[in-house]
Amino acid sequence: PTCSLAASNWGFTIATTWPSGFRMREAAGQSFSLATDVADYLVKKGMPFREAHSVVGQLVKECEARGCELNQLPLAVYRAASGLFEPDILALDVDAALAARDLPGGTAPRQVLLAAKQLRAAL
Repeated sequence: PTCSLAASNWGFTIATTWPSGFRMREAAGQSFSLATDVADYLVKKGMPFREAHSVVGQLVKECEARGCELNQLPLAVYRAASGLFEPDILALDVDAALAARDLPGGTAPRQVLLAAKQLRAAL
């Protein structure tokens, strides 16, 4: 009985939930969600991931001290953490991070639409 009740409540919740695209986009860029992308940036420039992880940790601490997110730091702060950072790091944002994962199951808009289409077909 408990499972049945939970399942019926879950169905009601899904049916009456209307996500806010604006709020979802706003939340997607918070809580250092771009940290892995910054580390990946350094790895693509030749830095070992372990070192890149440490550099990003320093940047996160700097963000916490400044009360900002990674994509709000000035280039000088990035460059102080590593000479591998170039001006293109300032273009990093949620849209770029999502689009970069363009593979099956990834977060690129094309992949999400494809997955949704496949799910609809399976229903």
